[in-house]
Amino acid sequence: MTTQPDPSDSGIRLPEDYEDMHLTLDQQFELDKFTRIIDKADSKEQLRAISKQMLKAWFVQRAAVNYVLKQKLQEVRETYYPDYHEK
Repeated sequence: MTTQPDPSDSGIRLPEDYEDMHLTLDQQFELDKFTRIIDKADSKEQLRAISKQMLKAWFVQRAAVNYVLKQKLQEVRETYYPDYHEK
């Protein structure tokens, strides 16, 4: 007998202090908007489509954050460590 994975456990681990992070007013409105869309979904197919959209948005957000961080790190290196060369 095989056990099914717990669908509520996404495997995503948030930082322990994530509750201290505050959403902007725009982000709160977006969150409310998507919450209402999810609440109105009446089929598995709709929930799957919404989940895929949100997952893609999350990964795009992560990529954007990584890009900005790399750019800022490069600026710091050029400013404070002009002789630094990545290996």
